[in-house]
Amino acid sequence: MTRKRTIAAVVGAAAVVGAALFHAPLLRGIVRSLVAEQPSSDCDGICLISNLQSPEGDRCYDIAAKLWRENPAAPALIVEPPENRIVAAGGLPSFAAISRRELSIRGLPDNAVSILPSDGNDDWAIARSLNDWLLKHPESVAVVLCDEFHSGRLRAAIDETLGSARAKQVRIAPLPDRRFNRGDWWKTRVGARTVGMEWIMLLRHWLCGREPCPLPAAAGDYEKNMIESWGEGP
Repeated sequence: MTRKRTIAAVVGAAAVVGAALFHAPLLRGIVRSLVAEQPSSDCDGICLISNLQSPEGDRCYDIAAKLWRENPAAPALIVEPPENRIVAAGGLPSFAAISRRELSIRGLPDNAVSILPSDGNDDWAIARSLNDWLLKHPESVAVVLCDEFHSGRLRAAIDETLGSARAKQVRIAPLPDRRFNRGDWWKTRVGARTVGMEWIMLLRHWLCGREPCPLPAAAGDYEKNMIESWGEGP
């Protein structure tokens, strides 16, 4: 019994040491599928989307301005979702209005900014807007500025919507959250929560293989629409 306890203690200690030494690489590997990244310096359009979740999201405007200064022929492409009730009532400025203002502050003239109308605010709507732009600019390459852990899901929607040939004309530039990134996300509660939610949404995309149903007009329809978007059970 003493020998067995000694062996068990050694194995346990080895497991603890292994976890301490290798937990960071393992946890970084968990988020590998959540992140898509392609070179972004050589592009013909710099796309900004309104679902950036990072605090102090002006960083996307800083990066857009930097890319534009490197290539002034590449316009900033603002994907403008339909107005919600608050924006329509004048309670808040639209995403396009905010983006024009922030890009202007950073030196972009008005003729360097284009609006891409969108029929929604989900990944597939963004992909459709990009597809419309690429149909008018068939030789162009667009880079999309996107949240780091959302980038893999957006990449999947773009690939599914545009097809393999045209999807190659869209690159993703993932922007790390200021509070956490792929190298330390497990150290904060908000980082762990974000990674968990993004994995749920990515798995939903893989399982459903189709775009989710639109948000219901009435709160009572939300559960019904969610069930329909996942598909009926057996």
